[in-house]
This record gives sequence, structure tokens and C-alpha cells, in this order.
Amino acid sequence: MCEELTLKIFQASKLKGEAATKDLETNVLPKIALLQKNLGKKVNFFNNEVTLADISAYTSLSLFRHTQPEAYKPFAASFDGFLGHFEAIPSIKAYQASARYSRLLPVPAA
Repeated sequence: MCEELTLKIFQASKLKGEAATKDLETNVLPKIALLQKNLGKKVNFFNNEVTLADISAYTSLSLFRHTQPEAYKPFAASFDGFLGHFEAIPSIKAYQASARYSRLLPVPAA
């Protein structure tokens, strides 16, 4: 699900105005809400350790937060802990501080 969600978020980031809003409401927000329901108050989706599902969800949610900050706001209370926990992993933190990581990020939607 998260691979498809990442694609939908990226596609929505390329749209503007009414088309962007409709695409978010139809293709992105329902899946974000499903992730929100499944995560609940946990810091990982399964067990108490990072799994491939968490990495995939992090990719989708981080892209959503970066490219759609206004649409992300209603979900921030649910996902900020998860994202922060993931970003605090030493190897992840070092990678995200590198110049290589910043080149991978798309330009936020206008």
C-alpha cells in the first residue's frame, strides 16, 4: 500500500489548484487515514522495532509532510512521533544530515 501511496503523493505534488485538492481527497487522504488508524498511538506499526513496513510508511509520510504541509497538519499529532522516532535512529539521522539526502527531496507543491 505504501509504495502506491508514495506514487500518489508524488503525483499530487505536481498538480495545482482544484486538481490537486481533488487528487489529494480521492487518492491520498483515504490511505493516509488508514495508516493513521493502523498506527494508533504506537511508534512503530509492528512490534517495538523498525520493520520494512515502517520504512515504507516513513517514506510515504515524510513525502506527504514535505510536499503537502497543509494537508499533513490534521495528521501531525498522529504521525510526528512516528516520524521523529524514525529520524532519531543514528544511521538515519546521519544520512538525512548529508548532502546526498537533500538532493533526493522533491520541491514542495506551490
